[in-house]
Amino acid sequence: MKKLLLITLILSAALSYGQNKSKSSENGLKGFQLGLNVSPDLCYRTLQNNSGDPSLDGLIKMRNEEERVILSYSTGIHAAYQFNQCVGIETGLSYAVSGYQTKKSASISPPDPAVPAYFKSVNHFHLLDIPLKANFIFGENKLRFITSVGVTTNIFLKETATTFLYFDTHTDKYTFESIDSYRTLNFSPTLSAGIDWSLHPNVHVRVEPSFQFSALKIIDTPVSEKLYSAGLKMSLYYRL
Repeated sequence: MKKLLLITLILSAALSYGQNKSKSSENGLKGFQLGLNVSPDLCYRTLQNNSGDPSLDGLIKMRNEEERVILSYSTGIHAAYQFNQCVGIETGLSYAVSGYQTKKSASISPPDPAVPAYFKSVNHFHLLDIPLKANFIFGENKLRFITSVGVTTNIFLKETATTFLYFDTHTDKYTFESIDSYRTLNFSPTLSAGIDWSLHPNVHVRVEPSFQFSALKIIDTPVSEKLYSAGLKMSLYYRL
């Protein structure tokens, strides 16, 4: 009888300790967080026939074959609130550069030292991004799995176009700002998944492969465009 009573007391104490520890751990993950993030991104665009004119289909196909992805970036500051150890929300403000480039093509002109042998163009879209997303975190160790889903508001700032002219002895570069009427406000569904690593009770880092695309066409012309990007977002967060 005494042994049974002793075992009961030990089990009760262990369960109570485990519950308190779990509750303390969960409370330690709740609250506001501020973060800095940077993301190298692979960006490209797709073209669509916005007018229904079948004569544009050949042009769109040719341009799609000529264009290539471009390495770009985004960086910003984020604020997050963690409701518990599993669910949170996040927003922020980021400066992002997206775009595309054409492949390096040979000139169709006869050989001439005054004419470039090759040429290509690089287009950059400069944006302010305001994300709003839900974070879902799984695991109880310092290294946990995180996935996020949401939408990013894209505020268009400007587009710059750079032309590279490759001569036999040198390369010329010309950059100018586009005057095309791009959509000022757009929205991009955003998805990411990665790891959340706790370095300290108040400090943790996240590494998340991410993907987003323009929900709306970025320009209203007979040949319309949409932007896509995939990157590796790296963030450092501090719990307030």
